[in-house]
Amino acid sequence: MCIRDSYYDLINVIQDERISRKMTFKFKNLAEVNTWGAINMAIFMVPPALALTYLFMGKAQRSHNGYKYQWTLFSVFYPISCWFGYTFPMPRRLYTEILTDPTDDGTYVRQKLRQSTPGLWRRISRQLFFKGYDFPEIHELTKGKTEFPTDFINRY
Repeated sequence: MCIRDSYYDLINVIQDERISRKMTFKFKNLAEVNTWGAINMAIFMVPPALALTYLFMGKAQRSHNGYKYQWTLFSVFYPISCWFGYTFPMPRRLYTEILTDPTDDGTYVRQKLRQSTPGLWRRISRQLFFKGYDFPEIHELTKGKTEFPTDFINRY
């Protein structure tokens, strides 16, 4: 399961001229899914933000005068709700297809992620290991080797 921020980290390290047309098409589909997801997330987070606003206001809204407090609180709770929606991990089949591709494209994507974003790759390799995939790039499958992580800050 990846979050939308992981998609942008993935896109930043991949060079288009190194991957095939089929993998490029998968990345374009993933871009479309994430774009529409981001637009819909902005719409779907309005009701939770309004619910938090009414819950927090309590009995302060007795007349039309209470609206000035409602929209002030809504302007606080809406970005918090959107942040939660954007960072909530969601399972995507396209991510799994790209990361588990058995061809040279999948190997290139996994190696670039491992080299360029080790914190993200640590989390993804753990998920792939628990799903039963067996790739030489996965950290958990390095048997008998002592391998130290190359990142100092675990972002996830």
